[in-house]
Amino acid sequence: MPNNCSVANVVKIEVRPYLKADGWKTKYWGVYVDGSLLGLTVYKKGALAIAALLNELHAEMGNLLLEKMNLKSDGIETQPS
Repeated sequence: MPNNCSVANVVKIEVRPYLKADGWKTKYWGVYVDGSLLGLTVYKKGALAIAALLNELHAEMGNLLLEKMNLKSDGIETQPS
């Protein structure tokens, strides 16, 4: 695999209190991906569960991409699914 090849993008997933446009804190928790609001939950535990699932899915996609790149570099072509 070449050194300049990027395998997966780094994604920043965070959970923080949701603020209204005027800056006031609400009772909601926001899940943010790369600084953009993805969703709101009432409970922090729910927001943390969503963030954990997103991290797990991102890691799994990275592993699949690595596996596919290794197969191609070994001369084994994979069939499109």
